[in-house]
Amino acid sequence: MKSVIFPIVALLLQATTLVAQPGPGTLKPYRAWVTAIQRHQSVNGILYEVRDSSIVITQSTDIRDYLNRTFDTEEIPVKMIRTIDVRKKGALGTGILIGGLTGLLFGLVIGYATNAPGDVNELDKQFNTGKMIVIPLLGAGVGVAIGSSIGGAKMRLKISGSQVRFNLDKEKLNDRSIMTHLEQSRVSMANFTLLKDSLRRSDDKYSRLLALGGQVWLAGDMDILSLPDGSAIQGASRLDPGKDVGYTYDAANGAPALCPDGFHVPSMQEWESMLNSLGGPGYAAVKLPASFTQGKTAGNWWTSTAVGDQDAYALSLDANAGTVILHAVKKSSRLSVRCLRD
Repeated sequence: MKSVIFPIVALLLQATTLVAQPGPGTLKPYRAWVTAIQRHQSVNGILYEVRDSSIVITQSTDIRDYLNRTFDTEEIPVKMIRTIDVRKKGALGTGILIGGLTGLLFGLVIGYATNAPGDVNELDKQFNTGKMIVIPLLGAGVGVAIGSSIGGAKMRLKISGSQVRFNLDKEKLNDRSIMTHLEQSRVSMANFTLLKDSLRRSDDKYSRLLALGGQVWLAGDMDILSLPDGSAIQGASRLDPGKDVGYTYDAANGAPALCPDGFHVPSMQEWESMLNSLGGPGYAAVKLPASFTQGKTAGNWWTSTAVGDQDAYALSLDANAGTVILHAVKKSSRLSVRCLRD
């Protein structure tokens, strides 16, 4: 019997632990049930934002919607709210599952511990077998009841249209809003590290280096218009007078190499790896201006990945719109170049 019970217990313990732990990079949205002052009127959905005199509810449950800001919301003024009930999304199902697994586990342990020791007759064997079935099932049932009670519990706030009461409970609500968790995730997730080392380029300028997720990037875009021998780079020009230099795809990826020795124009996959290290495009749109683009909120950079004879992939940032995309553009376009260490 030990050869059966112990693997089952280990499996249930592992399953319970996995259920209890959220996945990396996941948000913890809360569902809210808002009862209006008028009878029989209510709104429920994900608690998105808490404002000075209202709360914002959304029906979206997809994290990509939050990052890309592509979802509908409904704002409910405080004066219209009677009560607000809040519960972590998925808490009921998680409580039932964990309670059931835990109850089943303890039922197995108790059933095994109360088995008749030593040599037993046929009647005792049947009784032991019955206990090993009935007790775990009873334990699972009790666990489900307890888990559903705990997981289904809601935090109720009685507002009754009062701004004063709302102000007292605003912090509790704000701690459970998607906006708060998004901001906390942005702060806690990885960002670039400015290395102490610097790179001396062929034009005798020095470039600082940025590290992130095993990659090392130049801290600034390439801004040379000529090669070390003095010859002009074909396909290179100032994007604005006295400002950044733009290159065609062939100038960025042709010979002689535009990037310093030991560096190269990153591929589309290498750009994607950098964005993923920042938490995805939504987070990257917030973080890139802070360090990678040195305050610029928009820009376009070449990849080394071509799409046929006429087009190639480029990365475009619009921090004000909260977007970073990789898309195909004409090779004749003049874009910035950022170099990645080999």
